[in-house]
This record gives sequence, C-alpha cells and structure tokens, in this order.
Amino acid sequence: MTRMRLQNFACLVSLAVAFGCGQTEPPPSSAFSQADLTGAWDRIWFTTNDAAGWAFHSLTVDASGQVTFNGCLNQSGPCTVTATVAFGIDASGNVTATGTGSSPTLHGTMNAAKNLIFATASVPSTGTPSGYSIQVFRKRVPGVTWTSADVANLAFAYHSLHSGPNAGWERGAGTTDGTGSLTVTSSLTSAGSSQTPPPGFATVQIDAQGLVTLAGPGAPSFQGVMTSDKKTIFGVLTTTVGPPASYGFMALLATGQQTFAQADLATTWNFRALTSGFAVATSSWMRGTIQIDAAGAVTFLSSTNQNGPTTVNGFSIQLGTTGGISRADLASYAGQMSFHKDFFVRTQTLSGADSLSIAAR
Repeated sequence: MTRMRLQNFACLVSLAVAFGCGQTEPPPSSAFSQADLTGAWDRIWFTTNDAAGWAFHSLTVDASGQVTFNGCLNQSGPCTVTATVAFGIDASGNVTATGTGSSPTLHGTMNAAKNLIFATASVPSTGTPSGYSIQVFRKRVPGVTWTSADVANLAFAYHSLHSGPNAGWERGAGTTDGTGSLTVTSSLTSAGSSQTPPPGFATVQIDAQGLVTLAGPGAPSFQGVMTSDKKTIFGVLTTTVGPPASYGFMALLATGQQTFAQADLATTWNFRALTSGFAVATSSWMRGTIQIDAAGAVTFLSSTNQNGPTTVNGFSIQLGTTGGISRADLASYAGQMSFHKDFFVRTQTLSGADSLSIAAR
C-alpha cells in the first residue's frame, strides 16, 4: 500500500501551485442564460464512501445544453462516457442536468464571472446513496492560455478533503520555485497530523489549456485545472493506492498578492458543502444561500441536504488581511478567500463531521 497524504505524500500539495500572473476577471453579471453554458469546460468530480473515487472530464456544451464528452479519466484510468447529458441554467445561475447520464440530485451554481460552476450530488442518482459528490466545472475562456510561468514562484494556501480510509480534511500552505518545484511549509489534518513532505517532492506542470499535473513520485495521479485568472487550482487525485484506496479533492489559492478587509465578506453567497465520513451515514452534501453582514455575522437564507430542506444556525466569521478566514467559536474552522474575492473555500470539523465548502457570488 502506497500512502500519499499531503503531509505524507506529494499529492495534496500539488494543487498549491495554482497561481500565476493572471487575466483580469470579466465584470460580474446579475443575470444568466443558456448561452453562458455554451462552450468548452473541464469538470472534476470527487465522491465519498462506497462510491469513493474521482473523475476528470473534458466536455463541450452546445447552444441547447447537450454535452459532448471529449475526454474522461478516473481513478482506474481512461474511461468512456456513453450516456447522454444536457445542462440547463436559470436566470439566477442554478445549473441542473437531464439525460440518461444525469443525476436528478445534481444542483450547481455558476459564479458571477460565468467561468466556474460548483455543484453537489448524491451517488448513485436514484435509490439509496452509496456516497456523495462535489464537482467543479471550469470554463475554457477563449484567448486565455497558460505557460509554466503561471505555476512558478507562487505562494499558496490549500484546502482538501479525502474519502476512503483516510476520510477527513487537510489544509496548509506552501510555495513553488522558479521551476514549479513544490515545498509545503505547513500542513494540518483533521486527525491532528502536521507532517509535511520533503522540499521539492513534486513539480507542478501545466499545459496551454490550463490542465495541471504533477511530475515526480509524489502525486502521479493528480489531475487539475487552473482558473482563467490564474489564481486558483482545483484538482483530484488518488491519495492511497489500495486496496482499500483513498482519494482527495483539493483547492489551492494564491496568497500574498492581494489585501483583504472584513467588508469583502459582506454580501450574499451560494455555497456547496461536502462532508466525508467513514460511513455513508456520517457523510452528506449541503447547498444553499448565506448572507454575511459587515461584522461577519452569517445568516442561512436557505439550506438543503440529501434529505431535503434543513435549518442551520448562524454564526460569525472573520477575514484577515491575507484572505484567511476563521471562526472564533470553532477552532477547526479555517478558510481562504480567492484573489478576486468572488469565492472562498473552508474546511472544518463540526459535531464529529469533517467537511469542505465552497461559497461563491
């Protein structure tokens, strides 16, 4: 059995290299249409429990929402998608799917820049769930290309979630040098481990389409995407080669390039959360809308999990000048805001459950 947990393995850290000098984000829009889905996308898909695993899809969505799968890779290797899928979007940016390969539980939200979709779903799509998933769609913006310079000389914070025997969260910080070689400077898991891999355990590689992989023994399975502003990498990987195997989802966000203030949190956010436990009964997904005021008070305007609408009590969070997010009454809560302040990622343990959430506007 080969173990690759970020502190124990080069994999999880790899995403950290996600932040090069980037493009300017397009101005946000308050209305969405089917045309916003049209184009080329990459999707990463991470699942828990008996359905534990990951998938990476390259796909094209036509004007009617019909999907053509151009590439498929999962934890077992290359794959082929034969089912039909079509995506639809409403004026509020809510994304759903239809077709023989769709899930009625899949529900996503497009961000204001219209180049990312964050979604959750149950697995399988009908019947008793054997696991739950979080998905990230990244649009290939025409005219945006990437080079090795985009993953060089970067400082980053990362948040990750694992499924399988190593279920739980991991987070930390690190850097890359001029060649993309990775060094993790700090790391912490929900189990309390703070071990980091040796400096230079892997090298981040990126192609012209912004697809990210790792060179070296640390994380050979890593598949990721860099956002069009070149400030974040989302990815998936196999963290332990089994049996039984473990898998990871990661988000790495550039740091040290932007200054933040508490007021940057004050707006309405759509969130997607995934809890990864050691059994289906202790895992879940949740989605909804939150309002954060100028003092950091969080109010849940809506929330739904796999069992239906649910009520979540509010709390308060604080945003530091470097984009780190904390919660005074919950020590395990930590997050990072994106460079353009349009989404944030957090991990936490609450009532014994380890989760990762992405909130976007």
